[in-house]
Amino acid sequence: MLCGSWVMVVYRSFHRLAYTLRTDDIDFAVEVARNCETDIPEILRKLEYLPLMDLDGLEKFIKGTFSIEFLVHRQGGKDAPYVPVKKMKIRALPLPFMSMLYLDPITVDLQGFSIRIPGVETLFLHKLIVAQRRIKESKKLKDLDQCKSLIPVIDAQKLAAIASTQQFSKNTKAAILKSVEAIGYSAFL
Repeated sequence: MLCGSWVMVVYRSFHRLAYTLRTDDIDFAVEVARNCETDIPEILRKLEYLPLMDLDGLEKFIKGTFSIEFLVHRQGGKDAPYVPVKKMKIRALPLPFMSMLYLDPITVDLQGFSIRIPGVETLFLHKLIVAQRRIKESKKLKDLDQCKSLIPVIDAQKLAAIASTQQFSKNTKAAILKSVEAIGYSAFL
């Protein structure tokens, strides 16, 4: 599933959002339990992406200024620097709250390709949470800017229904409130 900032480009083409992309990395969320056997590195090599492994063993794929990274849900505290996804022959970065993105996914057809992306409300809620967990202020502001851009197309009832399916800690609830206050989204307060 395409996730991260590039989803905003897809939303922009369907919802006429005002958003300017400011990233060269392309993130894909991977469901470890999904029954999919695909040699992702081979597919990316055919597209002229080169594998690059960091010191912790996490693998990215690079082509020019673009990099592709795979992400999986991390449960609880700190995990290993990567999770091997053997069926896809990749190593994915474990991050908290990634499973949320699968709650209401949509599939869009774009220039002859079917692309699975998170629903608008799901990505919005995810970004509200992760923004407050960012170490770099610039990434936090980018997350909040994305949320602000999504406000015109958010269905408040759908957002509330999605949020009600989650069990958030007190800290996570506080993060959500801090983010909605920062972007002026009073419908969720």
